[in-house]
Amino acid sequence: MTAIKGVGKSGAFFIYTKDKQFILKTTSGEERDFLWYILPYYWQHMRRNPNSLLPRFYGIYSMKHEGIGGVTRFVIMNNIFNTPYEPVEKYDLKGSVVGRTVSKKKEGSILKDLDITRKLYLPPDCHQAFITQLEKDCQFLATHRVMDYSLLLGVYSPTEHNKKKVEENIRKRKELGGCYIPTLKQNLFQLYANGIRTVNEEGVEEIYFIGIIDILI
Repeated sequence: MTAIKGVGKSGAFFIYTKDKQFILKTTSGEERDFLWYILPYYWQHMRRNPNSLLPRFYGIYSMKHEGIGGVTRFVIMNNIFNTPYEPVEKYDLKGSVVGRTVSKKKEGSILKDLDITRKLYLPPDCHQAFITQLEKDCQFLATHRVMDYSLLLGVYSPTEHNKKKVEENIRKRKELGGCYIPTLKQNLFQLYANGIRTVNEEGVEEIYFIGIIDILI
């Protein structure tokens, strides 16, 4: 497993399973209680919307230990970037302009609303479905007074360097075998290596990895 400290306001830790399929994210007691509260409504929403962009929560746990606090709470959820096609661009989008830029950009940085200068070229067969699903998910969150969530976007486009990286990632996954649970069904926007395969206006193939995150804050 790989542990990473989050860069967001929550300061949560993220632990990735070796096959990158799942994330263990630490949560506060308030976030745990909120998830318990919305769980019946969340379950109904996900049943009615199999293409939902909301996080897939698979479990919530508490672990007692010695030290500060004495207990650590965490949720197990899907990893939007569970793919051998590692995104070359990543964005955390909130639809706001206040403080929504990264001052010190470096390779691998997750950029914000004012940093995005590109367009997305969704295929015709999923363009309207994506807009409709995004509206339904946002309405669900608004009903439960959730405001501080984000749309996480990753964009892969081929280069000579990352083509070799993709081949290496695929080989490692085959060797690892991976964790496979038949009941985990991909939605309409995850059909190609967990993303949306498309072509931009210059005829270059791109893959978009998109999901809503941070809905417990």
